[in-house]
Amino acid sequence: MQRKPLSIFKPCVWLCAAWVCVIFTGPAALAEMPVQLDEVGIDEAPPQAEGPADQEQPQPDAPAAEPDIKSLMAELVNLRKEVVTLRKEVQKLSQDNAQPEQRINRVIQRPRGADKEALGKIKLPENATKEQVREYVDKIIEATRNQQSYSSNDPQVKMYTDVGPDNLDVLLDQSDTGNANYHLQQAVQKLLKPEHKPIVIEAFKNNDNLISMIMQRGWEQDAAEVLLQKLRDNPRNLRNDIIQAIVMLEDPKSYDLLKEYLVYNSNREWTYRQIKDLPGIDLSDAVGRMWRLAKRNGSWDERQAATIAIEYGYFDALESLIDAASDPQQNQNVRPEERRAIRRYLDYTGEWDNLGKWFDENRASIRYDAKRHKFYLPLPM
Repeated sequence: MQRKPLSIFKPCVWLCAAWVCVIFTGPAALAEMPVQLDEVGIDEAPPQAEGPADQEQPQPDAPAAEPDIKSLMAELVNLRKEVVTLRKEVQKLSQDNAQPEQRINRVIQRPRGADKEALGKIKLPENATKEQVREYVDKIIEATRNQQSYSSNDPQVKMYTDVGPDNLDVLLDQSDTGNANYHLQQAVQKLLKPEHKPIVIEAFKNNDNLISMIMQRGWEQDAAEVLLQKLRDNPRNLRNDIIQAIVMLEDPKSYDLLKEYLVYNSNREWTYRQIKDLPGIDLSDAVGRMWRLAKRNGSWDERQAATIAIEYGYFDALESLIDAASDPQQNQNVRPEERRAIRRYLDYTGEWDNLGKWFDENRASIRYDAKRHKFYLPLPM
Protein backbone atom coordinates (compact mmCIF):
# COMPACT_ATOMS: atom_id res chain seq x y z
CA MET A 1 0.00 0.00 0.00
CA GLN A 2 1.47 3.34 -1.01
CA ARG A 3 2.39 5.79 1.77
CA LYS A 4 0.79 9.32 1.57
CA PRO A 5 3.10 12.39 1.61
CA LEU A 6 4.07 13.53 5.07
CA SER A 7 2.84 16.87 6.40
CA ILE A 8 5.47 19.28 7.69
CA PHE A 9 2.93 21.41 9.53
CA LYS A 10 2.74 19.38 12.75
CA PRO A 11 6.36 19.95 13.79
CA CYS A 12 6.04 23.67 13.06
CA VAL A 13 2.95 23.86 15.26
CA TRP A 14 4.80 21.93 18.01
CA LEU A 15 7.70 24.39 17.92
CA CYS A 16 5.37 27.41 18.12
CA ALA A 17 3.62 25.84 21.10
CA ALA A 18 6.99 25.25 22.73
CA TRP A 19 7.99 28.89 22.52
CA VAL A 20 4.61 30.02 23.85
CA CYS A 21 5.18 27.74 26.85
CA VAL A 22 8.58 29.29 27.49
CA ILE A 23 7.24 32.85 27.42
CA PHE A 24 3.98 32.50 29.32
CA THR A 25 4.29 29.48 31.60
CA GLY A 26 8.01 29.32 32.19
CA PRO A 27 10.68 26.97 30.88
CA ALA A 28 9.78 24.17 33.26
CA ALA A 29 6.53 23.50 31.43
CA LEU A 30 8.31 22.80 28.17
CA ALA A 31 10.76 20.55 29.94
CA GLU A 32 7.84 18.28 30.89
CA MET A 33 6.47 18.03 27.36
CA PRO A 34 7.20 14.66 25.68
CA VAL A 35 8.57 14.56 22.16
CA GLN A 36 7.54 11.54 20.17
CA LEU A 37 8.21 10.94 16.56
CA ASP A 38 4.62 10.07 15.82
CA GLU A 39 3.49 13.35 17.43
CA VAL A 40 5.28 15.41 14.82
CA GLY A 41 4.49 13.15 11.91
CA ILE A 42 7.88 11.33 11.78
CA ASP A 43 8.46 7.58 11.75
CA GLU A 44 11.81 6.07 12.64
CA ALA A 45 12.15 4.79 9.09
CA PRO A 46 9.92 4.49 6.06
CA PRO A 47 7.97 1.19 6.00
CA GLN A 48 9.20 -1.54 3.67
CA ALA A 49 6.90 -2.79 1.00
CA GLU A 50 5.29 -6.18 1.74
CA GLY A 51 5.79 -9.16 -0.56
CA PRO A 52 8.74 -10.53 -2.51
CA ALA A 53 11.44 -8.12 -3.54
CA ASP A 54 11.05 -8.94 -7.20
CA GLN A 55 7.29 -8.42 -7.17
CA GLU A 56 6.31 -5.49 -9.33
CA GLN A 57 5.01 -2.58 -7.27
CA PRO A 58 2.17 -0.35 -8.49
CA GLN A 59 3.32 2.96 -9.85
CA PRO A 60 1.68 6.24 -8.83
CA ASP A 61 -0.54 7.95 -11.34
CA ALA A 62 1.41 11.24 -11.30
CA PRO A 63 4.91 10.68 -9.90
CA ALA A 64 6.10 14.15 -10.90
CA ALA A 65 3.63 15.78 -8.46
CA GLU A 66 4.74 13.77 -5.39
CA PRO A 67 7.24 15.33 -2.94
CA ASP A 68 10.62 13.74 -2.37
CA ILE A 69 9.71 11.50 0.61
CA LYS A 70 13.31 10.64 1.52
CA SER A 71 14.28 14.30 1.55
CA LEU A 72 11.27 15.17 3.72
CA MET A 73 12.11 12.35 6.11
CA ALA A 74 15.69 13.57 6.48
CA GLU A 75 14.57 17.15 7.15
CA LEU A 76 12.01 16.08 9.74
CA VAL A 77 14.46 13.82 11.54
CA ASN A 78 16.85 16.78 11.77
CA LEU A 79 13.96 18.85 13.10
CA ARG A 80 13.38 16.32 15.87
CA LYS A 81 17.06 16.58 16.84
CA GLU A 82 16.72 20.34 17.09
CA VAL A 83 13.65 19.95 19.31
CA VAL A 84 15.56 17.59 21.61
CA THR A 85 18.38 20.15 21.83
CA LEU A 86 15.82 22.83 22.63
CA ARG A 87 14.40 20.68 25.44
CA LYS A 88 17.84 20.37 27.01
CA GLU A 89 18.35 24.12 26.91
CA VAL A 90 14.93 24.70 28.45
CA GLN A 91 15.71 22.24 31.23
CA LYS A 92 18.75 24.34 32.09
CA LEU A 93 16.57 27.45 32.18
CA SER A 94 14.07 25.69 34.46
CA GLN A 95 16.70 25.64 37.20
CA ASP A 96 16.38 29.40 37.40
CA ASN A 97 14.13 30.33 40.36
CA ALA A 98 12.90 33.59 38.78
CA GLN A 99 9.25 34.48 39.17
CA PRO A 100 6.95 34.29 36.09
CA GLU A 101 6.84 38.10 35.81
CA GLN A 102 10.62 38.23 35.70
CA ARG A 103 10.68 35.56 32.99
CA ILE A 104 8.25 37.57 30.88
CA ASN A 105 10.35 40.71 31.34
CA ARG A 106 13.30 38.91 29.82
CA VAL A 107 11.32 38.52 26.61
CA ILE A 108 9.56 41.90 26.72
CA GLN A 109 12.02 44.43 28.13
CA ARG A 110 10.20 47.22 29.95
CA PRO A 111 11.83 50.64 30.39
CA ARG A 112 13.10 51.03 33.94
CA GLY A 113 11.22 53.59 36.00
CA ALA A 114 12.24 55.24 39.24
CA ASP A 115 14.07 53.01 41.73
CA LYS A 116 11.75 53.80 44.64
CA GLU A 117 13.53 51.45 47.02
CA ALA A 118 16.90 53.15 46.53
CA LEU A 119 15.33 56.62 46.59
CA GLY A 120 13.46 55.81 49.80
CA LYS A 121 16.75 55.41 51.63
CA ILE A 122 17.87 58.97 50.79
CA LYS A 123 16.94 61.52 53.46
CA LEU A 124 17.46 65.27 53.61
CA PRO A 125 18.82 66.27 57.05
CA GLU A 126 16.87 68.85 59.02
CA ASN A 127 18.33 72.35 58.71
CA ALA A 128 20.72 70.97 56.11
CA THR A 129 23.80 72.98 55.25
CA LYS A 130 24.61 73.83 51.64
CA GLU A 131 27.14 70.99 51.58
CA GLN A 132 24.58 68.50 52.95
CA VAL A 133 22.11 69.64 50.27
CA ARG A 134 24.74 68.96 47.60
CA GLU A 135 25.37 65.47 48.99
CA TYR A 136 21.61 64.83 49.09
CA VAL A 137 21.20 65.92 45.45
CA ASP A 138 24.22 63.84 44.39
CA LYS A 139 22.70 60.72 45.96
CA ILE A 140 19.41 61.25 44.10
CA ILE A 141 21.30 61.71 40.84
CA GLU A 142 23.20 58.47 41.44
CA ALA A 143 19.96 56.56 42.19
CA THR A 144 18.50 57.90 38.92
CA ARG A 145 21.43 56.92 36.74
CA ASN A 146 19.86 53.75 35.27
CA GLN A 147 16.31 55.08 34.94
CA GLN A 148 14.84 54.87 31.41
CA SER A 149 11.33 56.32 31.68
CA TYR A 150 10.40 59.57 33.40
CA SER A 151 7.30 61.20 34.82
CA SER A 152 6.47 64.39 36.69
CA ASN A 153 5.04 62.07 39.35
CA ASP A 154 8.42 60.41 39.99
CA PRO A 155 9.54 60.82 43.63
CA GLN A 156 12.69 62.69 42.56
CA VAL A 157 10.66 65.82 41.70
CA LYS A 158 9.37 66.22 45.25
CA MET A 159 12.71 65.20 46.73
CA TYR A 160 14.49 67.98 44.82
CA THR A 161 11.72 70.46 45.58
CA ASP A 162 12.16 69.72 49.29
CA VAL A 163 15.50 71.56 49.32
CA GLY A 164 13.56 74.82 49.07
CA PRO A 165 14.08 78.02 47.04
CA ASP A 166 17.14 79.03 49.08
CA ASN A 167 19.01 76.10 47.56
CA LEU A 168 17.92 76.68 43.98
CA ASP A 169 21.52 77.38 43.03
CA VAL A 170 22.46 73.79 43.96
CA LEU A 171 19.77 72.41 41.65
CA LEU A 172 20.82 74.76 38.84
CA ASP A 173 24.43 73.63 39.16
CA GLN A 174 23.35 70.03 38.58
CA SER A 175 20.51 70.53 36.09
CA ASP A 176 22.65 69.52 33.12
CA THR A 177 23.46 66.10 34.60
CA GLY A 178 22.38 63.30 32.27
CA ASN A 179 19.33 61.31 33.33
CA ALA A 180 18.71 63.55 36.35
CA ASN A 181 18.03 66.60 34.19
CA TYR A 182 14.31 65.97 33.73
CA HIS A 183 13.49 65.85 37.44
CA LEU A 184 15.79 68.76 38.27
CA GLN A 185 14.13 70.93 35.62
CA GLN A 186 10.70 70.06 37.02
CA ALA A 187 11.77 70.98 40.54
CA VAL A 188 13.46 74.21 39.46
CA GLN A 189 10.29 75.30 37.68
CA LYS A 190 8.35 74.79 40.92
CA LEU A 191 10.82 76.75 43.03
CA LEU A 192 11.74 79.53 40.58
CA LYS A 193 10.82 83.13 41.51
CA PRO A 194 11.59 86.49 39.84
CA GLU A 195 14.36 87.20 42.34
CA HIS A 196 16.19 84.12 41.06
CA LYS A 197 16.79 85.73 37.63
CA PRO A 198 20.48 86.61 38.28
CA ILE A 199 21.46 83.13 39.42
CA VAL A 200 19.58 81.52 36.50
CA ILE A 201 21.42 83.71 33.98
CA GLU A 202 24.73 83.00 35.69
CA ALA A 203 24.06 79.25 35.59
CA PHE A 204 23.03 79.57 31.92
CA LYS A 205 26.67 80.30 31.03
CA ASN A 206 27.47 76.63 31.56
CA ASN A 207 24.06 75.04 31.05
CA ASP A 208 22.27 75.51 27.71
CA ASN A 209 19.18 73.71 29.04
CA LEU A 210 18.23 76.79 31.05
CA ILE A 211 17.35 78.69 27.85
CA SER A 212 13.79 77.33 28.10
CA MET A 213 13.31 78.97 31.52
CA ILE A 214 14.81 82.24 30.30
CA MET A 215 12.49 82.37 27.28
CA GLN A 216 9.41 81.34 29.25
CA ARG A 217 9.95 84.28 31.58
CA GLY A 218 10.99 86.78 28.91
CA TRP A 219 14.51 87.24 30.26
CA GLU A 220 16.24 87.29 26.84
CA GLN A 221 17.35 90.93 27.11
CA ASP A 222 18.77 90.32 30.57
CA ALA A 223 20.71 87.33 29.19
CA ALA A 224 21.80 89.12 25.99
CA GLU A 225 25.53 89.14 26.72
CA VAL A 226 25.52 85.45 27.62
CA LEU A 227 23.55 84.64 24.45
CA LEU A 228 25.94 86.54 22.19
CA GLN A 229 28.95 84.98 23.86
CA LYS A 230 27.54 81.53 23.19
CA LEU A 231 27.21 82.42 19.50
CA ARG A 232 30.80 83.71 19.42
CA ASP A 233 32.07 80.55 21.09
CA ASN A 234 30.08 78.15 18.92
CA PRO A 235 29.35 79.65 15.48
CA ARG A 236 28.30 76.35 13.89
CA ASN A 237 26.11 74.28 16.14
CA LEU A 238 23.83 75.84 18.77
CA ARG A 239 20.43 74.80 20.01
CA ASN A 240 17.63 76.24 17.88
CA ASP A 241 15.99 77.93 20.87
CA ILE A 242 19.23 79.80 21.65
CA ILE A 243 19.29 81.12 18.06
CA GLN A 244 15.62 82.10 18.43
CA ALA A 245 16.40 83.99 21.63
CA ILE A 246 19.24 85.88 19.89
CA VAL A 247 16.96 86.76 16.96
CA MET A 248 14.36 88.08 19.41
CA LEU A 249 16.93 90.62 20.65
CA GLU A 250 16.92 92.29 17.19
CA ASP A 251 20.33 93.62 18.13
CA PRO A 252 22.50 94.77 15.18
CA LYS A 253 25.53 93.66 17.19
CA SER A 254 24.37 90.10 16.63
CA TYR A 255 23.93 90.37 12.85
CA ASP A 256 27.48 89.57 11.79
CA LEU A 257 27.50 86.60 14.16
CA LEU A 258 24.21 85.34 12.75
CA LYS A 259 25.53 85.68 9.19
CA GLU A 260 28.53 83.53 10.07
CA TYR A 261 26.18 81.01 11.61
CA LEU A 262 24.16 80.89 8.37
CA VAL A 263 27.32 80.21 6.35
CA TYR A 264 28.68 77.39 8.46
CA ASN A 265 25.89 75.62 10.37
CA SER A 266 24.22 72.49 9.00
CA ASN A 267 20.59 73.64 9.33
CA ARG A 268 20.78 76.52 6.88
CA GLU A 269 17.17 76.59 5.69
CA TRP A 270 15.83 76.92 9.25
CA THR A 271 18.46 79.52 10.17
CA TYR A 272 17.70 81.59 7.06
CA ARG A 273 13.97 81.65 7.87
CA GLN A 274 14.75 82.89 11.38
CA ILE A 275 17.06 85.76 10.46
CA LYS A 276 16.02 86.97 6.98
CA ASP A 277 13.40 89.42 8.27
CA LEU A 278 15.53 91.06 10.96
CA PRO A 279 15.30 94.84 10.53
CA GLY A 280 18.19 96.22 8.49
CA ILE A 281 20.02 92.93 7.94
CA ASP A 282 21.66 92.35 4.54
CA LEU A 283 22.30 88.67 3.80
CA SER A 284 23.41 88.87 0.17
CA ASP A 285 27.12 88.46 0.92
CA ALA A 286 26.53 85.71 3.49
CA VAL A 287 24.27 83.81 1.09
CA GLY A 288 26.94 83.95 -1.61
CA ARG A 289 29.58 82.57 0.75
CA MET A 290 27.19 79.92 2.00
CA TRP A 291 26.36 78.84 -1.57
CA ARG A 292 29.99 78.55 -2.65
CA LEU A 293 30.80 76.46 0.42
CA ALA A 294 27.75 74.22 0.00
CA LYS A 295 28.61 73.40 -3.62
CA ARG A 296 31.93 72.01 -2.46
CA ASN A 297 30.32 69.89 0.25
CA GLY A 298 28.15 67.70 -1.98
CA SER A 299 24.63 66.93 -3.15
CA TRP A 300 22.56 67.18 0.06
CA ASP A 301 24.29 70.31 1.34
CA GLU A 302 24.14 71.88 -2.10
CA ARG A 303 20.42 71.33 -2.60
CA GLN A 304 19.56 72.64 0.86
CA ALA A 305 21.58 75.80 0.23
CA ALA A 306 20.15 76.11 -3.29
CA THR A 307 16.66 76.77 -1.89
CA ILE A 308 18.15 79.97 -0.40
CA ALA A 309 20.62 80.95 -3.12
CA ILE A 310 17.92 80.79 -5.83
CA GLU A 311 16.17 83.74 -4.18
CA TYR A 312 19.33 85.83 -4.67
CA GLY A 313 19.57 85.12 -8.39
CA TYR A 314 22.18 82.36 -8.46
CA PHE A 315 21.46 80.61 -11.75
CA ASP A 316 23.46 77.52 -10.77
CA ALA A 317 21.19 77.15 -7.72
CA LEU A 318 18.17 77.02 -10.03
CA GLU A 319 20.05 74.60 -12.24
CA SER A 320 20.94 72.35 -9.30
CA LEU A 321 17.32 72.11 -8.14
CA ILE A 322 15.90 71.45 -11.60
CA ASP A 323 18.54 68.84 -12.41
CA ALA A 324 17.65 66.94 -9.22
CA ALA A 325 13.91 67.23 -9.83
CA SER A 326 14.28 66.01 -13.43
CA ASP A 327 16.60 63.11 -12.70
CA PRO A 328 14.61 59.84 -12.29
CA GLN A 329 17.26 58.53 -9.89
CA GLN A 330 17.07 61.60 -7.65
CA ASN A 331 13.43 62.61 -8.13
CA GLN A 332 12.09 60.52 -5.25
CA ASN A 333 14.54 62.24 -2.87
CA VAL A 334 13.60 65.77 -3.87
CA ARG A 335 12.07 67.48 -0.85
CA PRO A 336 8.91 69.62 -0.93
CA GLU A 337 11.04 72.65 0.01
CA GLU A 338 13.02 72.22 -3.21
CA ARG A 339 9.90 71.95 -5.37
CA ARG A 340 8.40 75.02 -3.69
CA ALA A 341 11.59 77.03 -4.31
CA ILE A 342 11.46 76.21 -8.02
CA ARG A 343 7.80 77.19 -8.34
CA ARG A 344 8.29 80.37 -6.29
CA TYR A 345 11.37 81.73 -8.05
CA LEU A 346 10.84 80.53 -11.62
CA ASP A 347 8.16 81.76 -14.01
CA TYR A 348 7.10 78.41 -15.45
CA THR A 349 3.48 77.45 -16.07
CA GLY A 350 3.94 74.16 -17.89
CA GLU A 351 3.59 70.59 -16.67
CA TRP A 352 6.01 69.59 -13.92
CA ASP A 353 7.07 66.48 -15.83
CA ASN A 354 8.18 68.65 -18.76
CA LEU A 355 10.22 71.08 -16.62
CA GLY A 356 13.60 69.45 -17.29
CA LYS A 357 13.10 69.44 -21.04
CA TRP A 358 11.82 73.03 -21.03
CA PHE A 359 14.83 74.16 -18.99
CA ASP A 360 17.33 72.45 -21.28
CA GLU A 361 15.74 74.06 -24.33
CA ASN A 362 15.64 77.57 -22.82
CA ARG A 363 18.63 77.53 -20.49
CA ALA A 364 20.63 80.14 -22.39
CA SER A 365 17.71 82.59 -22.57
CA ILE A 366 16.54 82.55 -18.95
CA ARG A 367 17.04 85.84 -17.06
CA TYR A 368 16.68 86.99 -13.43
CA ASP A 369 14.50 89.89 -12.26
CA ALA A 370 16.08 91.19 -9.04
CA LYS A 371 13.01 93.28 -8.14
CA ARG A 372 10.64 90.34 -8.32
CA HIS A 373 13.22 87.76 -7.24
CA LYS A 374 12.17 85.67 -10.24
CA PHE A 375 13.84 83.78 -13.06
CA TYR A 376 11.89 84.17 -16.29
CA LEU A 377 12.03 83.53 -20.02
CA PRO A 378 11.80 86.82 -21.99
CA LEU A 379 9.08 87.04 -24.59
CA PRO A 380 10.33 86.68 -28.17
CA MET A 381 10.84 89.97 -29.98
